[in-house]
Amino acid sequence: LLIGSRSGALCRFNFDVPAPIWEMQVHAESVSSVSVTGQQGSLRVLTSSDREARLWKMDAEAVMSDDPLLEFPECSNACFSHAKDRVAGAASGGRTLLFDAETGVLLSTLQEALPDGSVPARALRHRRAVFAPDDEMVLCDGVLWDPRTPDECIHKFDRFAHYGGGSFHPSRPEVIISAAIWDVRMSFKLLRWCPSLDQMHTVFSPSGDVLYGFLRYFEEETVRGARAHVRKYKHMFRTVDAVTYTDVATVELKENVADLFVDDTSELLAVMETSKDQYAGGFAGTTCRLYEVGRVRASRSDDEDEEEEGAHDSLLDGETP
Repeated sequence: LLIGSRSGALCRFNFDVPAPIWEMQVHAESVSSVSVTGQQGSLRVLTSSDREARLWKMDAEAVMSDDPLLEFPECSNACFSHAKDRVAGAASGGRTLLFDAETGVLLSTLQEALPDGSVPARALRHRRAVFAPDDEMVLCDGVLWDPRTPDECIHKFDRFAHYGGGSFHPSRPEVIISAAIWDVRMSFKLLRWCPSLDQMHTVFSPSGDVLYGFLRYFEEETVRGARAHVRKYKHMFRTVDAVTYTDVATVELKENVADLFVDDTSELLAVMETSKDQYAGGFAGTTCRLYEVGRVRASRSDDEDEEEEGAHDSLLDGETP
């Protein structure tokens, strides 16, 4: 498991050891996203900060290269295309940048005109671009693009909330933006409304039959009096049937969710939970918890017994975005 830190380091964990095997500095600022592609022995690791994305090589011994293979300037929250030949990321000014993943050359700039103050600053910080399953379209902040015609977007979906990222359904011509499920064919009509996903960021399982929704935690920029106003979230994530959009389960957590990832086998979830120091303010720390899909959760008394015994074999502690 690779986890980015608030100090700009990348840490590697084994599932059974709650301490990093190694860590290395990959950015000068907090790491906002990490993704991995390739086969064992020739992996490529894509890391992002608010200022740039960098591509690294990992060898057969799971050791990272000292220097990045490529750097993508102004590219935050970067992701690979499904073919792994391009990298997309969000940039300031409502821009979405597409780079060649082999050469680092900027291929396209997709830009949406955003009136000043129309979107909260924190919502802009969490803009993420995603590729369609066939890589022919890109979605970022509710705007659908064809990279081959970057001067004009295909369609701009109505946004009922500034929060909740967009996702392409992996096996159906649909886009999920917060609670709205839209048709991505010529009509672009609203197909249905799923209240369970309202303002949630969504992640599909690799098989595409399960959808995970979570409310990503962050602080608002607004200040009321002498105190910063913080959005109030329910500490939980939710699983939804990706065919019928009906609820499957809701998992209550102790802390706010910063991010959620599903492994390639759909057997494990890695959930980043962020806590705040209620006395000193700021972040008290972030924990990565591993959940086994399908495992029945222990009762409260069992949880208390485990805490008393100091059993933390499902926790990986460390600072993360």
